[in-house]
Amino acid sequence: MRERFFELARGTFAQLHGDEVASLSLSAESSSFVRLNHARVRQAGDVEQRNATLTFIRGARHASATLTLSGRDDDAAKLAASLIELRELAAALPEDPHLLYCTDPRESTVALPNELPDARDATAAILSAGAGHDLVGHFASGALHRGFASSLGHQLWHTSHSFHLDFSLYAERDKAAKSLYAGTRFDPSALEAKVARAAAQVEILRRPERRIDPGNYRVFLTPSALTEIFGLLAYEAFGVKAHRTKQTPLLRMLDSGAALDPRVSLVEDAASGVAPRFSTAGFARPERVPLVTEGRLAGALVSPRSAKEYGLAPNAASSERPCSLAMAAGDLEERDVLSRLDTGIYVSDAWYTNYSDVASARITGMTRFATTWVEGGEMVAPLAVMRFDDSVYRMLGSELEALTAEREWMLDGGTYFERSTDSFLLPGALLRSMAFTL
Repeated sequence: MRERFFELARGTFAQLHGDEVASLSLSAESSSFVRLNHARVRQAGDVEQRNATLTFIRGARHASATLTLSGRDDDAAKLAASLIELRELAAALPEDPHLLYCTDPRESTVALPNELPDARDATAAILSAGAGHDLVGHFASGALHRGFASSLGHQLWHTSHSFHLDFSLYAERDKAAKSLYAGTRFDPSALEAKVARAAAQVEILRRPERRIDPGNYRVFLTPSALTEIFGLLAYEAFGVKAHRTKQTPLLRMLDSGAALDPRVSLVEDAASGVAPRFSTAGFARPERVPLVTEGRLAGALVSPRSAKEYGLAPNAASSERPCSLAMAAGDLEERDVLSRLDTGIYVSDAWYTNYSDVASARITGMTRFATTWVEGGEMVAPLAVMRFDDSVYRMLGSELEALTAEREWMLDGGTYFERSTDSFLLPGALLRSMAFTL
């Protein structure tokens, strides 16, 4: 696929005239998908797709089009026809004052090892681990390919192999223990441990439900629950455009010196994820971009357009959202979480998160699935669904008691149009207090 892509790019670029510039980006996958219910396969299939985005540039005018490549000989003709259309379109467009693309040609090939089993073998391991349980979920695995070529001489390639299994063990009514197993190496024993842990939670969920009054409670947020919070923050918290236009939810950190707990450090860590190491404008992604260091803002993600607008160096894609967000670990051993929590709420998952006050980074959301009431370091009862409403400055600031020494790598399970390459590497968080309103 790599050689075919660069061959198509060279053939397309050979049709440019004079000072015209063009680039071609590829997003491709070879994926297997399985849907499960009652620990049985309900739907299975494979997807092979290749989408190429051709960008035409002349001076400060540009236009782009995305085509689906078939892998047949007609791909070259489709790209040639698209180039003609883009040339005509760009001539009619105004100049773009914020256009910036990489003019320093380079070559790079990253091909991460394929340590995944055949999808049938992985599915068999899932069914074996889920035997005797009402397991429902979605499994996806396979290769993800990204490519970039330009008429200036760029030849960039990135291949990764990953999987994710998003599953729940159903108890009864609205009660289920949810879990995620994702990675680049499939280990049946690790899967069995996750299923066993979920099964233990299911036994708790079958007990009479506990209802508590709104108020402030000690809380443990699992890495999965923290993912929901950071997933919301990721949209505008860390981009330089949001910082300069004062739209970031971390505005108080930016303008008035507010800080999180010194143990909170966040980086965009390309090395820990499976996203490509280059942007669709041809720029390299740094291995690490510090975002928060010891509780204070340390940097921002800069897209090529923002780089041109503000006179900065680009270090991110156009969205200015982290692709591989990693948070530093703490010193709380996972086996000690319940004893340290003592009495309070163990939040396995948070849902429907949104801002209740963007300017003060106040987030609201719902507990769901295996959220349990803990007494004396023991899970004693499932907790009725509750709404929390609290600020990041409390959850990761004044009320943060500890972060776990273990971190969990979580791959975004999104499959709209294509499998996502976004990921989070997060610990769990023990809070002295968290506000529940309903």
